Amino acid sequence: MRKFEDWFNSIPLTGTVATAFLTGTLYGREFDISWETLAAGFLGLTGGWLAYKAATDHRRATENRNEYIFRARHLPDLHRARELLERHRPLGQNFPMLVIGDYNPNGIIELLDGAACFDKPLPARLANEIESLCLALPAFKTSLDGTSTKPHNSGATSVEIKDTASMVRSFWRLKGATDELIQNITFDALR
Repeated sequence: MRKFEDWFNSIPLTGTVATAFLTGTLYGREFDISWETLAAGFLGLTGGWLAYKAATDHRRATENRNEYIFRARHLPDLHRARELLERHRPLGQNFPMLVIGDYNPNGIIELLDGAACFDKPLPARLANEIESLCLALPAFKTSLDGTSTKPHNSGATSVEIKDTASMVRSFWRLKGATDELIQNITFDALR
């Protein structure tokens, strides 16, 4: 995709050259146009193109810097959240009563909240993935509100789920959003 972005950046330059050529053609046909007007127009178009280029390059550089910051701060938390989600995999089953060892769904929420609340501009692909995480996280929190827990005699935790369908949907949606975010961050880092 970056190859196309570089190619599209040359379109304003091509437009400037075409405008200058057309203006030169009109001037050569003996219209009453002075060379100073042509030079001023060409310089104005060139200045506008340079300003546009500077603004878009600055925005892209800021987004890329923020992407590296996001990776450094949140990738370890995302991996730990994925491990916790794997341990809590029974929540994704359609059972009203479960027994889970090391039951800690709030740990999942705490780890993912930091990534979901990243407030700096990011590249569009990463921002879309974080948006899907932001949509899945509240649904999971709401589903957890419909559960009750009590200690089990084996040292694990017994979890009673009132709305199993909602829990199953929200769990797998959150797991999918987390896995996709980790996968794309990792693959982008390898490019």
